[in-house]
Order: sequence, then C-alpha cells, then structure tokens
Amino acid sequence: MQQTFDPIALIKEGVSDRISKAIRYSKELNMHVTGLGVEEYTEIFNKYESLDNRELREELLKSNKSVFSFLLRPLDKIFTAKGGSISYNLQDNRLETLKDYVSDISDGLDIKTYLKKKVKAQYVIDPNGLVMIDIDNEGNLDTRIIRSSQIHYYNNRGNKIKEIIFAPYKDDTDDKDTKEYYRVIDSLTDSIYIKEGDEVFLDESSVIQNFLGYVPAFILGDTYDPNSELFLSIIDCVLEDANEHLRDVSVKVVHKLSHGYAKYWQYPESCTTCGGEGEIKSKNDSNAVIDIICPTCLGGKVKNHKDASDLTIVAIPDKDDPILAPNIAGYINPSIEIWQQYKEDIIGLKNEMHQTLWGNYFSENTKNETATGRQLNVQPETERIVGISNTFSSIHEFLLTAYGAIALFDKNYKAQVKYGTRYLMESPDEVLKRYTEAKEKGLPQLVQNDLLDVFYQTQHSNNNVEYQKIKKLLATDPFPDLTPTEVKDLGVEGEDLLKKIYHSQWINQLNEAKKVFMTLEELNKDLTEYVILKSINNVKEVQQTTD
Repeated sequence: MQQTFDPIALIKEGVSDRISKAIRYSKELNMHVTGLGVEEYTEIFNKYESLDNRELREELLKSNKSVFSFLLRPLDKIFTAKGGSISYNLQDNRLETLKDYVSDISDGLDIKTYLKKKVKAQYVIDPNGLVMIDIDNEGNLDTRIIRSSQIHYYNNRGNKIKEIIFAPYKDDTDDKDTKEYYRVIDSLTDSIYIKEGDEVFLDESSVIQNFLGYVPAFILGDTYDPNSELFLSIIDCVLEDANEHLRDVSVKVVHKLSHGYAKYWQYPESCTTCGGEGEIKSKNDSNAVIDIICPTCLGGKVKNHKDASDLTIVAIPDKDDPILAPNIAGYINPSIEIWQQYKEDIIGLKNEMHQTLWGNYFSENTKNETATGRQLNVQPETERIVGISNTFSSIHEFLLTAYGAIALFDKNYKAQVKYGTRYLMESPDEVLKRYTEAKEKGLPQLVQNDLLDVFYQTQHSNNNVEYQKIKKLLATDPFPDLTPTEVKDLGVEGEDLLKKIYHSQWINQLNEAKKVFMTLEELNKDLTEYVILKSINNVKEVQQTTD
C-alpha cells in the first residue's frame, strides 16, 4: 500500500538512509573522476611501510583524474553521433517561441550543449542527483544540477520525481534566526516548511500551485541497484580496480623518489684539507696552537663529496699490478626490473578497466589489426554508448517538454527527442581501407556508398561545414562510382558524359565561397553552364585548327 507523503514526519526523521548512501557513493565517485578529496582515501599499510614513507606517499599522492579522463572519452561520441531527430510537434509561430526559450536554458547554453558541458560529468559522479527546471532570483526559468548532498528526501518512479524535500537552508540576512527552511515540491504545490527546535510547520504564505502537475526534475542515473536502492554510475564496475590503481601509483611514486636515483660510490680518498688526519691546527683566543676537527671532512679523514674540478691521481701500475681506472669510482643504478613491473602493472590495470567499462581492449599498437577486426572490437563499445545515449535523449526530451509546457502554457505539450547512434569509432584510414576492400570485392553499391560517406564524416568529424561541402560536391557527380572511361563504355553520351569528364576541372575552378554557400541546385546549374561553355570553346578550337 502506498504511503501518504508527509513532509513534517520526513523532515523530523532527518536525511533519508537512501540519500545518505547516495552522498557517500557520490563522494567516492567524485574523488576518482576529479581528484577531489583523494587524500582522504589514502590507505595505510602499517605492516609494509614506515611512517616516513606513508607521509611521503600522502604528500605526493596522484589521483586517478587523468585515468578517468581517458576512460570516459567515449562519452563525447554521444554528442557527435550522426543522425537522430527532435520533433517539436508545433506549428511555425509556436515553434519559434519554444526554440527561443530553449536556446538558453542556463549560462547561455542550449539543451544539448548544457547536457554535454554540465550534466555529462554529474551523470558519472552523482547518478542519484537531478537535473531540474527552476526559477532563478530574477524570476526567469533556469536549469540547475541538484547534487545528492542538496537533497533531504525524494520519492521517485523510475527517473521521474514524485515528491522531493531539499536539504535545509538558513536565513542569511538574520544571524539570530536559528530556524531551518525546507523547500518541498510535489505534483500539486511548491512550498516551504520551517523547522524551529523540534517543531516543523508549513509556511502557509509560501505555498504556490505547481502548474506542470509534476516535479520538473529528472534523476541522472540509468542503472538501478535493488540492493542499495541507488542508481549506479557507469564506472561502478571498475571502482575496485580504480582503488587498486590509486594505491599502485602512490607506491610507485614513493619508490621512484626513494630508490630511483643512481648511487655514487668511490674508493676512499684522504681529505685534502687535513691530509687524512681528521684534525687541523688552529689557534684559540689566547693565540695558542690547538688541534680542532677538520671542517671539511668533519673528522672522517676522507672526502665526503667531490667537485667537478677534482682530480684523482692514480699511481702508474707495475707490470703485474691490476689497472684500477676507471673502476675507482662509479654509480650503482636502481633496479630497472622493478620499475618496469610497476609500469606494466599500472598500464595493464588501466587497460583492464577500459575493457571492463566498454567491452573492448585498448591497445596502442594497432599495426597488425585489420580494419574488419578493429570494427568488431569497437562493437561492444558502440552498444554500451547507445544505452547511455538513450538516457541523454530522455533527459533532453524531459527538459524540452517541460520548457514547452511552460513557454506555451500547455501542460499537455509533448516533444520527442532521439539522439543519433552513428558513432565515428574508427580512424579515416581504417574506414578508407574498408571502402577499398569493398570496392575490390565488388560489394553492393549501397555498401560502398555508405562506407565512403562514413569516411568523409570521420575525416571531417570536427568540421561539419567541410563535410557538408564535400557531400554537395559529390552529389553533383552524375556517376560518382565510375571513371569517365567506364561511363563512356556504358554508352553514355551528350551532356551527362561531358559532366563526368569535366567534373574534376569544374570543382578545381570553383572558389571556396561557391563550394560552401551555393545550394546543390545552384551547383548543378553552374556545372551545366561550365560544360556548355567548355563544349562551345572546344568547337571553336577545332574550327580554328581546321581553318
């Protein structure tokens, strides 16, 4: 049986156990991803290290921030994938109104950019946190990230929030006011509850009606764990490995500083100041001659350091004497094997985390991989990203729908959003190799065309203007998959054949502005005019030669 939402009782009970666990969980995730608070997670190896080594390890501790920056790089593909659609379900006049509303949902960012720059990181480090539409201090709509630590309690159905109580705040304008204020939102109202001592009561003057009929907040996580009742982060599966990586790197750093320097050694030489006596003559205050400890060797009788200009005299050996030089001094180098093992263990652990997280093994050496093998290797990663992409599509759709309902004063408004899932996982060289193989094997033309398009998308993945330009120019070629000779052999004549023959020449004489700004229709017309002009000029040249 569903319990009635009772804010007063929930406030008196304190922060819910679920939210408390979410806060601790987020703190650990944040430590690994951003390095914040990493010193609190330093393990103590009482049986294996001295106090000095432990203090050195804590002082020089390196976080896992760079590792997770590498591991989470595939998430960027969610926002660069090709395809997808946004359906506003509106007529032109209302469509422009909504587009204007969502062009700046926070800090000048549109919805998709906001999800990439603000929400993506929180999705990883605080999956039980929220993205929420709220009213700022000036009364304007604003989108905010609500961290777990800013929540007292919430009740959810899936990723949707049914009721929420925010963490308390105090009146900053009155230092004597000890009361705590709790904001509470449900499907009907948005109000403030006040806690004074042991008493909790509703501030009747704060109650406003919830126009939307639901809490405009969405939980970021997408994997629910029934045991902990928490949404799990995408990196939950590698947290134990991340802890081990943190430990191994800290141990390596200490070993590197403690044992990584070459040790200088030499046979003892008499101190040049005292002649190997350990003492020198001096005078006291009474001008009497006395023996004092040598200030250079401090009584050790031998040199304890050498200068670059020092000269060591070695006696000329007799016929049967061993030759000492250059073995009168040298360096003892640290063990390369243990350093190499540390390095291999750390790299291996990083690669294992990549394989666990994305389902494929990361290798820096891809020379022996075929293009086909590489494609098969990235397939698990693609499938994983598709699931995450669906989550961000849902968040985008939720925000767009809520903004639409408010902007259009229509709480029944509904938008539809689907992110593209055509991810550019391979390098241009790998795609080009697959295209060449497809052409050599005579695979269907549709397959070849698709691979060629993927090649250009990959080559210009960060320059959509250049990709669109090339796509238009390719579309003007009447026979893009054939050479002029092959077209002629097919029996093609007239203008179509001439367009194929002169296509490359025509492209070369176009300026960049025409390539970028002319429409496909305008380019086709320009090509036709170029071919006609060429034909006329050729006829004139033939006539002049005949005359």
